[in-house]
Amino acid sequence: MQGGSYRTFFSPAGEEKKTTGRRTKEERSNTTQPKHLSILYTNANSLYNKLSELKSCIELYQTEIACITETHFNTNILDAEIYIEGYDIFRTDRQFNLKSNVETMASGGGGSIIYVQSSLRAKINTVFDGPDSTAISLNTAIGPLNIVCIYRSANLNSEQNNKILKSLVDICSVSLDNETIILGDFNLPNVSWLTCSVKGPVNSVNRTLMNEKKFVDLIHDKGLNWLLVDETTRRRFNSNGVVQESLLDQVLYTNDALIRDFSILPALGKSDHLCIKVDLAISTSAKDGYERKTKNVGRNFLKTIF
Repeated sequence: MQGGSYRTFFSPAGEEKKTTGRRTKEERSNTTQPKHLSILYTNANSLYNKLSELKSCIELYQTEIACITETHFNTNILDAEIYIEGYDIFRTDRQFNLKSNVETMASGGGGSIIYVQSSLRAKINTVFDGPDSTAISLNTAIGPLNIVCIYRSANLNSEQNNKILKSLVDICSVSLDNETIILGDFNLPNVSWLTCSVKGPVNSVNRTLMNEKKFVDLIHDKGLNWLLVDETTRRRFNSNGVVQESLLDQVLYTNDALIRDFSILPALGKSDHLCIKVDLAISTSAKDGYERKTKNVGRNFLKTIF
């Protein structure tokens, strides 16, 4: 099914309890969110054989949410096989073919998954419907928060590429009361994140550059902030044995006050993408110090240069 995806939600079985209309001390504890939320993101380049390492990373880095792209899962892999204790699963498996303009088949893979601490009571976000990507929503002290885990394959056709763009526009336009953070592998190698502009000739008709410009225009039009500027998120050896470093993964967000800190961490297994840990400035105790901004006056004030 071209342009389609297989999405599931899995919560640990056996958690239903009889209710007396009054929450127990344990239930009140389970619904208390951590003081500051943190998200671990990476492109796993096949997650199944890296699950043990992912579990260790979640415990080591003490993250409540993990967003992973290029899971390479399919419907033959059960949620129970990839379960992490204490976390709900939201996954999207690739259920479409990648085709070029000449309709030739490309390689499979793709997919994404979000692990969310069960106490956060996250739910699937149906507004976002981009291929290979997953979106959730959860309630925080500052209001609803949308989290999108996006994988944009460089081999997407125009229809699939436009579907991701439309989904991003839709989720960024939901409500002024909602904040959104988007983590993923955008595959935009020609974008300079110092200025958030495409490096290319004016009025280029190159399909790759035109698609990348659409994403840059969306970032500016929606007033999104970008987190990474000159960091390395992918490191690989080319055919000549030379190390190639690039910035293909990015974190976009609607409010500059959302981010407290971030760090680049070692990759999962033999993946050529590094991990990114993002600490959010979201506290459940009060809204003090949090102010909604519609435009970042730091990195995101420049116009698109193309």
